[in-house]
Amino acid sequence: QAIGDRVFSHPSGNSVDALYREMSAGQISLSGRVAGPYTLSASSSDACANNTWAAAADTLASADGIDVGSYARKIYVLPSSTCPAAGLADVGVKPSRAWVFTCDVPHVYAHELGHNFGMHHAATEISEYGDDSDIMGMNGGLLPVNAPHKTQMGWLDASATVELTLPGVYDLAPLALPAGLASRAQVLKVRKPGSDDSFYISYRHGDGFEANTCCSY
Repeated sequence: QAIGDRVFSHPSGNSVDALYREMSAGQISLSGRVAGPYTLSASSSDACANNTWAAAADTLASADGIDVGSYARKIYVLPSSTCPAAGLADVGVKPSRAWVFTCDVPHVYAHELGHNFGMHHAATEISEYGDDSDIMGMNGGLLPVNAPHKTQMGWLDASATVELTLPGVYDLAPLALPAGLASRAQVLKVRKPGSDDSFYISYRHGDGFEANTCCSY
């Protein structure tokens, strides 16, 4: 029940499903069921064998009458183990799998599902997880993704991003506004000199999950 609440239907509305509905403007939603718990023939001190554990869990769920193959995305929730992370995930494939080793942290479910949907870590130049304003960083709360990830996922209208070629003064609407509700650009894209990369400038302000956003730099 606790896992179902965290992922699908938290009584206060703070579920992973609600986060994805909000930040994707309804383009992504989550539904499903929680099965188990199942006892595997393994120890948390064994070498990390997430694929083997997933196959064993699938076998037990199938024996329980669950059509495992009908689920496009599966999350395996296990105790802490020798696997070197709070979670692991397939990246950008469907069907996909994710493994969560900290069952009481909603951020980990949202983060690993982000990998399943195709997103990599929200990095800075000095840290792979350094962008604390994005669920794909290391911040512990449920917070929406940043402008590069919203752009990657197609959750912004093409007109929401302005690529700058000239200096000037530009007004930005909040990044959290759903497509079609912003009266001006939501993202400024500035090409980094001598690079194929760009800076993305956005205004992080709003209610709902956007209120959880914090920036430490």
